[in-house]
Amino acid sequence: MDKNQIIAQKGDRLRSVAIYFSPSDNIGKFVARGFNLYPGNPIPEPEKHCKVSESLEGARQHVPRGMVNIGRMPEDNVSLVEVWI
Repeated sequence: MDKNQIIAQKGDRLRSVAIYFSPSDNIGKFVARGFNLYPGNPIPEPEKHCKVSESLEGARQHVPRGMVNIGRMPEDNVSLVEVWI
């Protein structure tokens, strides 16, 4: 079974939430942004709305229950704090 088949079995998308600190559109704030990954499309699609918070804990309150924090990679955007899947 390849990764596209696994994603399709979970409702035809893989949802993630990325938490940023001080992105260019919300300087000095924590922002939780949802993304959806669909089979056959390697580029995650951002959701229309984001949640803005004063603290990391506040941003984490917008992460749905059951998601797991996978952290970040060194080459990620410097404003990215963590990713949840």
